[in-house]
Amino acid sequence: ITEKVQIRQGVKEVVYTPYSEYYAQWDAVELIVPVKIIGGGSCTVQVPESASGWISIVSGENTNGKELLFKLEPNNSEEVRSVEVKLVGNNGMSESFVKIIQGASKYVLTYTTTDGEEFLMELEHPELKNSFMRDNQKIKSVKIPYGVVSIGRRAFEGCEALEEIFIPCSVEKIGADAFYKDKSLKVVVLPDNITEMEEGVFALCENLESVRMPKGLVKVPKDFCNQCSMLKNVEMHPDVMEIGERAFYRCSSLKSIDLPYGMEKIGEEAFQGCALLIGVEFPSTLKSLGYSAFAECSSIKEVSVPSGIADFGRLVFG
Repeated sequence: ITEKVQIRQGVKEVVYTPYSEYYAQWDAVELIVPVKIIGGGSCTVQVPESASGWISIVSGENTNGKELLFKLEPNNSEEVRSVEVKLVGNNGMSESFVKIIQGASKYVLTYTTTDGEEFLMELEHPELKNSFMRDNQKIKSVKIPYGVVSIGRRAFEGCEALEEIFIPCSVEKIGADAFYKDKSLKVVVLPDNITEMEEGVFALCENLESVRMPKGLVKVPKDFCNQCSMLKNVEMHPDVMEIGERAFYRCSSLKSIDLPYGMEKIGEEAFQGCALLIGVEFPSTLKSLGYSAFAECSSIKEVSVPSGIADFGRLVFG
């Protein structure tokens, strides 16, 4: 999910609308959506006529920064439905600012194989169980259906041909080693509703190049991308406060990392062996640097350490 920011300035208003996706289960009857608006003007929320049969605004239609309450009709079909809601300013300008997705009454996972075949799998529950497709050497791409809320431990471990995984915004938790040693996986976008990830989710995904962290996550788990030797880009959200042990251990292609203001702790060996990493800037909020956190980072020549660090481990830059 990509965040769009629109700044509109009319005669008396400035509207700030972070584009977001919100998910509702098939049997949900209401959905609360927060709205961020600054300025002196008022705005009107509009639901397209095409979606009026299943979604309507209960309160907050003429909003000035408060939340919106939508009424939903249960989706008894087998198809996911969605709508983009518009925000209209008093200057007449409008923009889609929220996408609301309502799941289907059935959870159908789609996957393709290395032979080019496509398969559908109906799930009994909105969770992918532990070891769900573990060591399956045939799957090439997987689309997890909207409605699934968790991905179990080792769900896709050792799926060495897996190149692409779609994770919907309904997912809130990913278990340990879920994608461990998936050697063909290159890019992963983690939806913003994820608030919990266990250790080693992408460890030894040796061709993984890019990861986008979810907004809801405050801690990067230990061994998160351990030994992802091709990892070049990590998009970290400003709310991240802690990086776990060995989270980016021996990510030898990683050249830079933006550590957000508010980060307080970097765990042991978090970036050890990131030989190309340069120009690390520590936020003033940092309080703890673990043992060998940046050991063997031979490209780091100079660094400024915040005075507020109370816990400075041994061999941090050793």
